[in-house]
Amino acid sequence: MKSIMETSLKRIVHLLLLAALSILTVNAKVISYPAPKGETLSSDYMVEVDGVSVPVYMAKTQHHDKKYSIAYFDFSGTVTVKIKSKLSLGHLNILPDKYAIHPSVNKDIATFHLNEPCDISFEPDGCNSPLILFCNELETDIPSKNDPNVIYFGPGEHNPENGL
Repeated sequence: MKSIMETSLKRIVHLLLLAALSILTVNAKVISYPAPKGETLSSDYMVEVDGVSVPVYMAKTQHHDKKYSIAYFDFSGTVTVKIKSKLSLGHLNILPDKYAIHPSVNKDIATFHLNEPCDISFEPDGCNSPLILFCNELETDIPSKNDPNVIYFGPGEHNPENGL
């Protein structure tokens, strides 16, 4: 009799946890943006946030012997981030430490959850070829680009001749 009650209680707890996780997932939203025109996509990393592919591109640096990759997205709620790396994840660090991100690693994929905006450095091999992730809060109260008090710069690279 006791084991039947324990089993029933465990099932109820599991169902409640599943329902809570479903609510978190329903409330999560992800916006991914295309890589800037003309930028080279990274061959080291692939990023997915709640099933949404996030482009990863190579960053330009003054040091030609150094390389790193960049990706950015906006989100709300709690999201699951999956990063597939061509670099070994045996000595993976995610910095800064203040976010206490401890991913699960399965072969070449690291998975972790985020519930707040952050800028992090995903470092499979120290500071050699890191992935810099800009994980931004969803923008709310977005002004209209047609508002006379707004100077709007659309997607792309902008090089104003005389500044603003």
